[in-house]
Amino acid sequence: EALAIVWAGFLASLVDSLLGASAQAQYRCSECGVVSEKSRHCDQAAALIRGCRWMGNDAVNAVASAVGVAAGWYLLAAFAWPIR
Repeated sequence: EALAIVWAGFLASLVDSLLGASAQAQYRCSECGVVSEKSRHCDQAAALIRGCRWMGNDAVNAVASAVGVAAGWYLLAAFAWPIR
C-alpha cells in the first residue's frame, strides 16, 4: 500500500512540474521587464509570454492533486486492496 501511495505522489509531482513548465501562464511586465505569474505588475497589465491565461498556479495544483488522487485510487484498487 505504501508503494502505491508513493507512486501516486510521484505522479502528482511530475504532473505539477510538467504543467508548471509548459501550460502555466507567465507574463512579462512592460514597465520593468520582470517575468511573473501575475497578469499585472508595476500597476500595469503585463504581456502573456507563454502558457494559457486561465492556467495559473492554483489550476496547476488542482490538476496535479486530481491526478495524484486518481492514480492513488487506481494503484490501491488494482494492486493493494485485492491482496487482503
